[in-house]
Amino acid sequence: MAIPFKVNLRGLLVRKVSTISTIVCLALVVAVFSTMMALAAGLAHTFKISGDALNVMVMRDGSTSEINSGLTTEQYEILTSLPGAARDAAGKPNVTGEVVLVINQNKRGHDKGANIILRGVTPQAFAVHPEIKVVEGRTFTPGQSELIASRSIAKKFQGCGLGEVLTLKKRQFKVVGLFEAGGTSKDSEILGDVDELRDAFDRKGYFSTVFIRAADPSAISVIQSGIKADQRLNLKAIRETDYFSEQTQQSGIIIAAGMFLAIILAVGAGFGAANTMYAAVSSRSKEIGTLRAIGFSRFSILLAYMTEALVLGAMGGVVGILITYFAMNGVNTGTINWQSFSEVSFAFRVTPILAVIAIAFASVIGALGGLLPATLAARARITQALRQI
Repeated sequence: MAIPFKVNLRGLLVRKVSTISTIVCLALVVAVFSTMMALAAGLAHTFKISGDALNVMVMRDGSTSEINSGLTTEQYEILTSLPGAARDAAGKPNVTGEVVLVINQNKRGHDKGANIILRGVTPQAFAVHPEIKVVEGRTFTPGQSELIASRSIAKKFQGCGLGEVLTLKKRQFKVVGLFEAGGTSKDSEILGDVDELRDAFDRKGYFSTVFIRAADPSAISVIQSGIKADQRLNLKAIRETDYFSEQTQQSGIIIAAGMFLAIILAVGAGFGAANTMYAAVSSRSKEIGTLRAIGFSRFSILLAYMTEALVLGAMGGVVGILITYFAMNGVNTGTINWQSFSEVSFAFRVTPILAVIAIAFASVIGALGGLLPATLAARARITQALRQI
């Protein structure tokens, strides 16, 4: 026979101070844990939605990122003539050669700097990367010292706002437009004319990457086979989505750090839950004896106190995830992209799965903290408890 849940609820309400303090303690642990998980989820989401399923990314064979890749102008010309690429209204293939550079720029409000991706592109880039939408000002003019910056970068960094001037290798480039890229990795970049940027950084005749937009999904294998078969190239071609999938591994580092920190804090929260449950057992010895005398089994007593501990944990988990959701969800932040050693912008994401995991995590802490007190309550002797009546 199970003990009615209202008995457990009454026990929690009677000890309001210890109940509230335990819930707060657990909530803080969950808030830290879920914030780290939301950070990792936001970064993983940014990389997951980055890239286009129709784009083939061509890099030097053996390179692991755009930063350490390199192609010649001759190789680029060969790639533009391969079959399988989509074409615009004028019949020109949607192929763009791009140079990826890393610059260090001070953040607004202080002198602390961070690396930013500066990407030189051809006019075809906007057909290859349709996620890029200019939302303020205009796009850069080919052959001019002009740039467009993501709105996120413009807010964070000096010299990157609309109408501001960015000095690059003693040359001045004016920011003539701001763009958004749907929350993808391009929202962490600045774009300009590839020839102007290669000239400024003395990279003439060199591309970091070439992007080829396939005419349809079946054309991707045609493009990849053509690149592999051409002995003049010695390049590798992968889907752009596959490239960004590999970068989601970075979120695993954040998850590991969050778990480590949460486990350390969980020890303290577990002791808090145990203290609350010990207080419950000691103050309710009469009640325990009475319940045993009227026929409730030791297992029922154990289950009742474990239920209280689980409820405490779950309540702490709910409060903690609500704190994280209202304080952090959707907040823009940034971290280092270890592939390019530059800042990548993204937003915290508190997902339903994360909420369930956080509440379950808090419930486990509560259950572990209440296990020993609940066992002591279940093992209490009837005669010893009844003497205190």
